[in-house]
Amino acid sequence: MTNDLPPSPGTPTGTSPLAAQDSSQPQPAPALAKTTGTGAAWMIAGTVLGKLTSFLCQAVVGWILTDGDFGVFATAAAVAGFIAICRDAGVGQYLVQRGPGEYPTLSGPLFWLALAFNSLAGLLIAVAAVPMAIHVYEMPEMIPVLLVMAVTVPLGTPASILGAKLRLDLRFRDISRFGLISVAVRYLLTIVLAVLFGDSIGALCLAIPMLVTTVLDTIICAWLTKDSPWTRGIGLRVWWSTLTSTKWLMFGSVSNFALDMGPNLILGALLHKSAVGLYYFAFQITAQLGVLLSWNLQQVLSAVLARIANDPVRMRDAVLRSLRAQMLLGSAACLALGATFPMIEQLVWHGRWSESALIVLALSVFFPWRISYGLSTAVQLATQRYRGYALLTFFEGLGFILAAGLGAAWIAGQRAPIGDEALTVAIACGSWLLVSRFIVTLGVLRTVGISPARAAMTMLPSWALALMVGALVLNADARFNLANAVLALVPNSLRTGVAGLVTHTLAHGTHALVIGMACAILFGLLLRTRLERDLRDTVSVLPGRLRTLAARAMRLREPPPPPA
Repeated sequence: MTNDLPPSPGTPTGTSPLAAQDSSQPQPAPALAKTTGTGAAWMIAGTVLGKLTSFLCQAVVGWILTDGDFGVFATAAAVAGFIAICRDAGVGQYLVQRGPGEYPTLSGPLFWLALAFNSLAGLLIAVAAVPMAIHVYEMPEMIPVLLVMAVTVPLGTPASILGAKLRLDLRFRDISRFGLISVAVRYLLTIVLAVLFGDSIGALCLAIPMLVTTVLDTIICAWLTKDSPWTRGIGLRVWWSTLTSTKWLMFGSVSNFALDMGPNLILGALLHKSAVGLYYFAFQITAQLGVLLSWNLQQVLSAVLARIANDPVRMRDAVLRSLRAQMLLGSAACLALGATFPMIEQLVWHGRWSESALIVLALSVFFPWRISYGLSTAVQLATQRYRGYALLTFFEGLGFILAAGLGAAWIAGQRAPIGDEALTVAIACGSWLLVSRFIVTLGVLRTVGISPARAAMTMLPSWALALMVGALVLNADARFNLANAVLALVPNSLRTGVAGLVTHTLAHGTHALVIGMACAILFGLLLRTRLERDLRDTVSVLPGRLRTLAARAMRLREPPPPPA
């Protein structure tokens, strides 16, 4: 249920993180560096709460809806997303790139341009609903879901324009707060609909809240900005020049969509809807981390880097710091998720989605690379390399769809269980993600003066360390299996009823806690001893109080000061 930026030798003893930097390289201006760190922190903090809400929603809905319901929604979202891929005509990002000075002049005409595009997209989705659902995917229950999505697309136009103004004003705290309200309403409504009507309306429980929160987003954005671009006139003469400038942004949006929902377009035609739903369920669990670390950093950096695009030294320094922090955080988060999800699944769903555990683990191995997409995108947009952004993202997105298709086509001929079908698709997609993200990120960073060798040595160590820790912990867990050891001590009389539920919860909760702590301690020790510079750069971008606490927890010699 989802809507991206070679270490030198370790920091010398007794020196501060700033002293450890190459003094010949000017550091980013304090105001923008602080804005980047604080803005990203607010965006991530808000998204953490939003994703917790999302997980709670998925926990409840996972008990009510079936894998087939998730498959229907995933396929419908892919179809609607593909048709509406050019929605907004790319004007949101275009407004950010033009800067706050041009917003009053451009916002009116661009609102009407975006509304025209979105209305056309909504109409096309409505027209395509019946033939796509009946003749292509043989899922008639998709029809009402697609019609709801058709109405949602044009209604999202005001929030797109007003959201760009919030980003232009660097009001990331407000963006975080209104985003949290929006997702809370969406997921609460999803739960209510699933509990009351889940058996009768199925996938519509996931679609209707999108429509409601789209309207809510517009109301909140209008209240925060006190702006009404729809009152400024249509400005038809601006449309053509804007489309000329945004054509690559729109093309990039097509490809960006492929990296998230693209596989569902082809999986629905090759595999049973239950296999599609199982893959989508696992992907959504893993994608929470991608949204948390990738999308939020892109929103902050694309606005901030645009202001220092003419200073290559500051740009290079900011990109390297962000890349280190992003890969470290992404690797740590994916390590924790992949290692503990089997216990979490037992704790939350009691085996109902047990087949998704291996799929989540497979995706977690590769997903730190998906997180790097936000950084490479922010760099390209900030330097106005729209064509390169579009073509590279198209290369990645098309490959992602083809990898999913090849994996699905191969496993479909094996008459394998549904879980194996979804796992094969996950491994195929993840393998392509690793290869394409590594190649593209090296190429993009080279455009801002970062050599491929230095970029590779900035990305790889944290990821490799996380894989090693995960392998060690999971291997040890396979030998000792704490949950089964605890359950073996429990008398049969305490394995049923309320006592059985409590015992089950304690056993798997303790198991998850022990595995999570083992991963955290081992990963933290290795970071502290082997990747101290990466650790310091990551801690340095945190807001003040959290930065101090993290520095003390990691036993850094001194709390890192705010980024210079």
